[in-house]
Amino acid sequence: MKLPFRIGAGLLGVAGVAAVAFLGDHMLDAHGRDRFIREGSRAGPVRVTDFGPLPDELDESSGLAASIAHPGVFWSHNDSGDEPRLYAVDTTATLISTVNVGGARAVDWEALDIGTCPLEEEPPDAWCLYVADTGNNARRRQTVSVYVVPEPDPRAERGSVDALGAVRFSYADGPTDAEAIAITAEGDLIVVTKWGAPRVVLHRIPAVDVRRALSGGDTLRLGPGRELPIRSDFMLGGVVTGAALDGDEAILAVRTYSELYFFAWPLTVSVLEGAPRCFLGGLQVQGEAVDLLPDGRALLSSESPGGASSRLLAVTCAGVAG
Repeated sequence: MKLPFRIGAGLLGVAGVAAVAFLGDHMLDAHGRDRFIREGSRAGPVRVTDFGPLPDELDESSGLAASIAHPGVFWSHNDSGDEPRLYAVDTTATLISTVNVGGARAVDWEALDIGTCPLEEEPPDAWCLYVADTGNNARRRQTVSVYVVPEPDPRAERGSVDALGAVRFSYADGPTDAEAIAITAEGDLIVVTKWGAPRVVLHRIPAVDVRRALSGGDTLRLGPGRELPIRSDFMLGGVVTGAALDGDEAILAVRTYSELYFFAWPLTVSVLEGAPRCFLGGLQVQGEAVDLLPDGRALLSSESPGGASSRLLAVTCAGVAG
């Protein structure tokens, strides 16, 4: 997601002016914004690990998925403006390979996860990457897609792979922007909206519907979903840009520009906190992606506003690290 302005920098475009008019009294300067969020959070990260700057080819990292078959390999992709490509980097944030994805379009790729492949013809030990072409800032796209892509060999340098197909869906309430997905072990697809009025919403697409949409080409229509206790506010960084499940599927992490939320999974009648919120502050000005590593650390990447290098980070937050 490209912002028409930099939060707290005083550089507002037309969309920024509209946002200010909409938010009114909620408009804060950078220091006020950080203070507001920090006071509502329990604590910041216990530890931050900096893997290094991401390669120039990956200057708008908008999705992250840690490979299971290839430990130490992390998949990512750029935001809108790139071709349908996946990038593999290692634990030094160095580019390993670039992979073109056949049978896919990159309108507004916003999120990424890895899980079992949903079609029976795929080998039982195969893994698939789920690429969310779900960005919809202007809310003009009636239908969005999540492409299902067999995980390629990350050591193949520059290669290509064909998508198995796409899970296409629309929302009952009309076009909606979403930049966060996660895949359960059973193959359910979780979609979290970017913002809402007043809260973001989680949609869960059962695995059977994922397979039906993928094999039959059906376009799914999502229901109302579940509200999450995340206050939507652009100026306060309260917009959702990523999500991930931990390996035990006990915690769903949802990131915004400024915080990591940890919800107990699966959701019950009440949405319960699985761990204290983790305040990220200005660690990544335009943080876009998250994945949870086996040791509980949250892997983070971001876009590169103003030409600043995007860095691959891992943060340890209280109550989450194994």
